[in-house]
Amino acid sequence: MGTLAALPMPPIQDPKRGLEARSRGTEVASEDFLFHLYRGSELLQDNRVHEAKEELELAIRLQPLDPKGQDLLGVVYFRLGMYPRAIEIFEQLVREYPDERTPRVNLALSYLKTGQAPHARQLLEDTVRLHPDNARAWGYLGLAYERMGDYLKAREAFERGGQEGMTRRMDELLAEAAAPPPRSRRSSRPPEPFREIEERVTEVTVPPARLPSVPPPPPVSLGAARLPSMLPPSLSEPPSLEG
Repeated sequence: MGTLAALPMPPIQDPKRGLEARSRGTEVASEDFLFHLYRGSELLQDNRVHEAKEELELAIRLQPLDPKGQDLLGVVYFRLGMYPRAIEIFEQLVREYPDERTPRVNLALSYLKTGQAPHARQLLEDTVRLHPDNARAWGYLGLAYERMGDYLKAREAFERGGQEGMTRRMDELLAEAAAPPPRSRRSSRPPEPFREIEERVTEVTVPPARLPSVPPPPPVSLGAARLPSMLPPSLSEPPSLEG
């Protein structure tokens, strides 16, 4: 029987080197994330929203759960009119960070933009209860009340938020609502009764037309009429038989 050849043993890897390699990869990914995050933030400040969207989406691919990146990307989606995606991001941030003011205010503004004033009102009432000195939240709360037709609460919220122009606007709306409706001007003289048509339709008799009298024709004689001879004169007499 032949002897089995000894198989070469695989090299033993140092676990420390593996950890160091993974650590270096993590550091590189973290550096790339920070680069795209800061670059996207700068582009957003320069109002280059589409370019900011590309950078921040790259950052979120590297760090999907980073709250700062999510918040900036939500702002970008809001600026681009992509309200459902912005609402999805801000709702998640509010659930994960219920005491943070900025995600709440951003979510409330997104609700207002999409016609969801009751949701915005509830969220902002909780926000000003937690942060009573936040003028921005009070201003958006005033907008929510105004959209719902509660001008008195809207005026109070605008006043707390330092919105003087909107406060005066609410005063005007409240004054218009309290003023009695204007009376329509009508003549004191009673209206004349309707006049009936008094003319009657009379029957018109048309006399028969008189035709001129025509004399009767003369009587016709029934005697035999003389008819002219239709034969030529040479043939009126019978021919002679003598030569």
